[in-house]
Amino acid sequence: MFDMPNDMLLRYNFINPTAKTNLGCVWEGVSRYAQQPVVIKASWIGGQVANEQSLENPVHEVRLLRHLEVSGKFPRVYDEFSTGTCHFYIMEPLGRDIFVFLDQEHKNGIPEKLCRRMFQQILDAVNVLDQNGLVHLDLKPENLMVDEKQVVRIIDLGQAQVPDRAGLVSGVWGTAVYRAPEQRLDEKYDGKKADMFSLGATLFTMATGCNVCTVDTRVAFLKMLKQNTNLDRWFAQCPQLSNSLISLLKGLLCYDPHARFSLQQAMNHRWVQGA
Repeated sequence: MFDMPNDMLLRYNFINPTAKTNLGCVWEGVSRYAQQPVVIKASWIGGQVANEQSLENPVHEVRLLRHLEVSGKFPRVYDEFSTGTCHFYIMEPLGRDIFVFLDQEHKNGIPEKLCRRMFQQILDAVNVLDQNGLVHLDLKPENLMVDEKQVVRIIDLGQAQVPDRAGLVSGVWGTAVYRAPEQRLDEKYDGKKADMFSLGATLFTMATGCNVCTVDTRVAFLKMLKQNTNLDRWFAQCPQLSNSLISLLKGLLCYDPHARFSLQQAMNHRWVQGA
């Protein structure tokens, strides 16, 4: 149970829980005074595994969101409250996550023109993170929100890190299906390149309505990428993918992080540019 501050309960009405995380919970809510919909996120203080590069607690995530919200690529934080054990922050609602968007409107994948426009926005948001010296490390459809105008914004910076001077981060973060193969407990890795792999897996889901793999097939999928065998046959199972889009996906899903597309290479790719 969460210890909820009285002043927060006087200002906001909790409606429905929408998500549970390792660190807390998310609700739909309403401002009692303005009668405006809001999102209420609660996170346990001190519940996050921290290292010297990571955000140590929810307060840091809120400060980061307040710093980044001017870009329009991340949710605005309206209010925040704290108890001895939990931090609450009130944010603007951003519509549906991309998984729900796919399930409700595009079960077989988002049409390529719209998919390109949405992915361009995602790359722009990741570029904002890069310009602020951050890597996300949990990029996936559930952390990408799309509104009724198909505006896409990134949420959940709870696992974001500031890379060290060599550009490296450590720790296993994110969801297994979208996690880069080099993300292991025993070594540091390039956080920017790890984010690029996650974007490749996310783009595949957006374009096809399917994940690149499941938890059970992940080992076989990564083996295929590492050996670069049967990749063309694998992509051929998805006839909705254009050759240009397949080229981008191959660059993003490259097993070797040194050969994997960088953010700038992805942004300049002919499919992203619409060439």
